Amino acid sequence: MSFEFNSDIPSKNFMVQFALKLSVIATYKVKAMAENNQEQVKRNLQDTNQWIRILYMVLFWIVLYFSMVVAGVLIVIQVLFALLTGKDNKNLRQFAADLTRYINQILLFLTYNENRKPFPFATWGKLEEHAPIEAEMDVDEHEAFLDAEPEDDKPST
Repeated sequence: MSFEFNSDIPSKNFMVQFALKLSVIATYKVKAMAENNQEQVKRNLQDTNQWIRILYMVLFWIVLYFSMVVAGVLIVIQVLFALLTGKDNKNLRQFAADLTRYINQILLFLTYNENRKPFPFATWGKLEEHAPIEAEMDVDEHEAFLDAEPEDDKPST
């Protein structure tokens, strides 16, 4: 087998130089992006609003823990009440409903789905209507299918 030189193929020297130039350009771009990211991280770390929110989040995480303990106690008391009287306690049920709304408010705040702080910074037991915080993201083509309402499986008569 013999190898013949094809004049249509660029020389090795040109390809090496081209690859080196591309790597130098890529290196400069990566360095510029790293410097921008470092500046952004530095600004984020110096943002007092972020640190205050983190402090509130730790506080509400502790409150959430105790709220879940109270919810567990309510469950046990409600079960005992239902076993002894044959029906649930309306007042305990109403308080449990308010407590679960409060726990929901805390979870929304902790997961960055809500910027408003829960009770005592908001009213107790009431979720005010609001538009949820939505991050900019691409919509999956299957997402519309997942969000669709289920159809009734019963045959029509």
